Amino acid sequence: MSTNEILEQFGIIRRQINRLGIIYLKEISLGPKQTMLVRFVHKHNLCTMTDISIGVASDKASVTRMVNSLVRIKYLELTHSKDDHRVIFVSLGPKAEKIIPEIERIYSLLSNDFVGALTAKERNMFLEILKKTEPHLQRTIKESL
Repeated sequence: MSTNEILEQFGIIRRQINRLGIIYLKEISLGPKQTMLVRFVHKHNLCTMTDISIGVASDKASVTRMVNSLVRIKYLELTHSKDDHRVIFVSLGPKAEKIIPEIERIYSLLSNDFVGALTAKERNMFLEILKKTEPHLQRTIKESL
């Protein structure tokens, strides 16, 4: 088995998860990245754009565009820091508060679909592999910038 095969298979799985997510998310009219961002803000309350960028593994420009579009439709709110007016905090807006239970339900469905073919032991092994891979990718990204 080559590393290229592993990457290709991972890409196929990632695209299938994304497609399934899009199907499930039609009910709430949000895309997968928007949903991930709203869920991240829900889990962390007040966040900066940098926090979100790191947390959802996306560049700051993309995060800013997504946040701005979610602010326009009242899913997120922006607040300036009292100490430093340049710092902007992102929090959930009134519409997001109402759909968080639905987002969590969809997230559970998707995660069960994702690992549904694995035994409990395989799920634990897979999680350990992912946890080992992520820091390596983070280092490579930092070194490449």
